[in-house]
Amino acid sequence: MRLFTIPNLMTLFRLLITIPIVYFIFSGNVVWALVLLLLGIISDADGAVARKLKQTSKFGEIFDPITDGIFIGAPIIVLSLMGKISIFLMGILIGIWGLVTIGVLLIYLRTKKVKNVYAGKILGMLSFLVIPLAILEFIYLDYYLIAVSAFVLIFFGYILNHYFYILRNEVK
Repeated sequence: MRLFTIPNLMTLFRLLITIPIVYFIFSGNVVWALVLLLLGIISDADGAVARKLKQTSKFGEIFDPITDGIFIGAPIIVLSLMGKISIFLMGILIGIWGLVTIGVLLIYLRTKKVKNVYAGKILGMLSFLVIPLAILEFIYLDYYLIAVSAFVLIFFGYILNHYFYILRNEVK
């Protein structure tokens, strides 16, 4: 198994730029924080690149979602500590995504596959948008966070339903 493929390097890039993003958010350098966030979003095409170049791997299937969680979670936590995002709503969003991660992990442990669900990509993007909206001090951010949390919770229900579907079919 090759670890240093183009898609895995794209994922590693996204993970590594999380540190300067957090620094630029703390220092108030909005432009550089937003530029690096944009580069991170572009690097999120790693899965499509892996499929196109036939470089998919088990490592990439696990490394990518972990990196996504850190890439989105770290700035959200920092923005919350700075008072730009409600700690309560940040806790709800991160807690629900934690449940989604556990659900995906349970499915992976049962099937040894991580199913790419486009609804998950959309919800990831909606969650990601919290970061630039908070940096730019979007006036309706709390309402946006509540809506995103509701959608993520619905998605968690979908994942849980899929997990129990797998379990029911294994019993038969």
